[in-house]
This record gives sequence, C-alpha cells and structure tokens, in this order.
Amino acid sequence: MHVVRPLLLAVMLTACAGKSSDPPADAAPGADGEAGSEGGGDAAGEASGGGTGDEGGAGSGAGTGGTGTGSETGGDTGDTGAPPPGGPWAVISGIYGSQYAEGVAVTAAGAVAFAGSFENGIDLGDGGFASRGRDDLLVGQLSGVDGALEWNVTTGDGGSDVAYDLAIAPDGAIYAVGWFDEELVFPDVTFTSKGEYDGFMVRWEADGTFAWALQLGGRGDDRMRAVDADTAGACVAGFTSNGITGTGLPLSPSSLLDGVVICIDTAGTPTWGETLGFGSGTAPALAVAVDADGVRAGGYFTGEVDLGAGRVASLGDRDGWLKQWDRNGTTGTGRTFGAVGDQEVRALAATLDGTAVVGQWAGGAFLDTEATPDGGMDAFLMTVDRALESSTAVLFGGDGEDAALDVAARADGALAVTGYSSGSLSLASEHAALGEEDLFVGVWDGSWSASARFGGPAEDIGRTVSWHPSGDVVLGGTSFGSIEIAGAVLAGYGDRDFLVARVAL
Repeated sequence: MHVVRPLLLAVMLTACAGKSSDPPADAAPGADGEAGSEGGGDAAGEASGGGTGDEGGAGSGAGTGGTGTGSETGGDTGDTGAPPPGGPWAVISGIYGSQYAEGVAVTAAGAVAFAGSFENGIDLGDGGFASRGRDDLLVGQLSGVDGALEWNVTTGDGGSDVAYDLAIAPDGAIYAVGWFDEELVFPDVTFTSKGEYDGFMVRWEADGTFAWALQLGGRGDDRMRAVDADTAGACVAGFTSNGITGTGLPLSPSSLLDGVVICIDTAGTPTWGETLGFGSGTAPALAVAVDADGVRAGGYFTGEVDLGAGRVASLGDRDGWLKQWDRNGTTGTGRTFGAVGDQEVRALAATLDGTAVVGQWAGGAFLDTEATPDGGMDAFLMTVDRALESSTAVLFGGDGEDAALDVAARADGALAVTGYSSGSLSLASEHAALGEEDLFVGVWDGSWSASARFGGPAEDIGRTVSWHPSGDVVLGGTSFGSIEIAGAVLAGYGDRDFLVARVAL
C-alpha cells in the first residue's frame, strides 16, 4: 500500500469520514470483468485509444486512494450566485497494472461524476474493489468540495469491461457508455456479447439508482466511445465492424469499420441511428455533441467515406470528419479535412453558436493555414458554426508529440482543453517538459487566457475535462509514478493510476 505524506493522509481521512461509497441497494451492478481502456485492442487496429503504453503487470492488494489539497483560489464562473465551497484537490488510486479515469462530468451542485476502468483493483477510500477479470468498469461520484468518494459501482465477468465516457443530463441522470466481452451484469439485466466486443449504454438516476442498460453490439467488434445528453435522452458515438443488431434500427455495416451514432430516449429506447463508412475504408466515430440545434459527431476515416454528399478520399492515412443531424435524425451537413499523415477528431463540445472540436494533427498544413506541426504531432482546436464552417483554427504544440483529447464549453463560451504533451508547449505560458508525457490544460476565450502543465518523470495523460461551477476545471486521466497537481505531490501505486483533480487556473 502506498503511504501518502502525513498531512495529505489526514486530509483524506477527514474528507472520507461519514461518507458512504454505496448508492441505494439496487444501484450497484454486480458481475465480473476485464479489459483495460485499451483492452483487447481496437478493431482492425484502427480506433486509437485515449492514451499510450503497456498493459502493466499483475498484482494484488489495491492501494488506498490518496487525496491532496492546495490553497483555494478564485475563478470567474460567469454566474451571479455564490460558487460551491472548496478548493483545489486531486485523487489518485491504483495498483499494479492500469487504472483509468476516462470521463468526468460535473453536476449543477458541483459534484464530480466519473467513468473509467481498472485492472487488479482500486480503492477510492471505501475499501475498494478487486477486479474479477482483467479490467472492470467503474462509475461513481466524488464530492466537488474535497474529492471525497460519495458512491461508486463496478461490474465485470472475466472479460474486457470498460466505461469510456459519461454525461450528465439536465435532470441529473448519469449516462455512461463503453464496451465489454463475455458477460456484463447489471441489477436487472445480464448481457452476453454477440461477437468480439459489444458496446453498451447505461443510465443511473441522480442519486446513483440504476435505471436501465442497453446492449449495442453485433457479430464483430463494437465499441461506444462518447456520449452526450439532453432532456430527450442521450446520443452515443462509436464504431462497429459488422453492424449492430437488436435495436430495431437499420445499423448494417458498409465498410471494414463503420462509425455509428445512436440516439436513445430517457426510457432506454433507441430512436434513430446511422452507420458511416465506405468499402474497404474505416470511419470510427470518436466524439459526439448534442444541443437544441441537433447532434454532431466526429472521428477519422481511411480510404473513402460518404457523409451523405458522395464519396470523399482521404488525403493521407487518417483524415478527420464531422457530420451533423437534426435532433430527430434528419441528416445534415458533413465535412472532411486532412493532409498527409494522420488527423483525428478526438472530442466535441456544443458552444453558444456551434461546436468546439479538438484532436491531433500529424503531417501537412493545418486546414487553410500554412501552419504545420512543430514536432511529430500537434494538438488542434477549432470552432465550427452551424454549417460546420471553421471560425477558429489553432494548431498548438512543441518539439515533441502533442494531442488534445477533450474539450468542455462554459456558459460564457470559454473552452477548457486537455490532453498530453511530450515536449515544450506554449499556451498562455511557456511550459517546459516535466517527464515523458505531461498532462496539460488550457483555457481558450479568443486566445489562451490560462494554462497549466502537470506531470512527473513518466507518463501523465489528461483524458477528460469539465467545468466546475466555481470556475475551476476538473480533469481526469492517468498518472504513471508521482505527479504534482492541485498544490500537492501525489505518489503513484503501480503503473497507470486513476487520476481526478479539481484545479484553479
């Protein structure tokens, strides 16, 4: 077991006192599981995962989640009411192997919901869970004030079970998506995979009570990568290698690896869906955003793709794509962009007048600019209007490899972007490399107005980001070894460790 420095240990024990890790009795999915965030490898080796590196070794005995806190600093929320109390904090937990925080979302009251997966075991302060397979999925909620665990649930059954993203609906319900193989058990239903991997969506009510779960799979490799929610339900983006059956929707394959977008109502009934691809190419959907104007999805494609206006060939290996629909599924505009090399859309966020898009760009000039990556790969941020035309386009990075993996929009239009950088990085400030790969976060509101870099000697990845009502930013991801974040130095437990932090910029 990792021992946190005495001051931090005292903070953790105080924060966890009187807290229950268990939601109501029917909330906790019960089953066994396996598969990491990268578990089993993506179909045809195409859809890249949220990070890099090894699977990690086996071990036993999960370390207790360490919590660090720093001094509170203010943030402009854009709200007239008083922000929730609390200050910067960070939670790290793990064991040998890998533990991932893949998605975070913040409730209206400031609590932090999370989704991810873990190998071997994980303990966020409640005694923890031992994995019943290789990797089990994990969904729960932390106090936004101090990071103390409020509730968490896990499930798995010897296979590969991953929660890859989550979203909070206006009514406070939590939607999580991911994939599994073999069996996946929830309180009222057990899923058996139809093929290699099957996707899923699950809904918990605001208090953690299990509502329903939906299997999204067919005979091949099917994975759900992103979700967004509104009052009508939730929409999911992912990919399928052989079509998705059992939904009542025409989701047949049209390429080696199709992107798929499916919208589901609040009762768990699929209302519409579409697959995207052409011939021997691939077109996985890695991102989705939903608002009153409709649904947008994005990803990358190889070979050719047809987004509704005819076949388009990629300019390099992987090119980016965007497509939009009305909320009822009526197809709208599609767009592709790229250059030589690889370009991928990794995340979307609905904005006041369009959509924010982030991803990675390797090789060739960026969009209509003359900018090219400074290193092997740069991150990019662009905003597009309702017609998917670019209004902002920013390529950023340094002499290493850089990728933007998530973006969140605040009510006033400010964007928070996170990802990783392996070299120098210039945002609102100049950030020198701290280790092999460092987690970064930047705030864009017409220019980079704030930024920070966190890391240790090894690999630290920012995989997910959300705004806190205080104006702080909530980050999720992984840390390999020690990391200095939120005013504290936290030591790791094994290989990649689960990391969630609230930071002030």
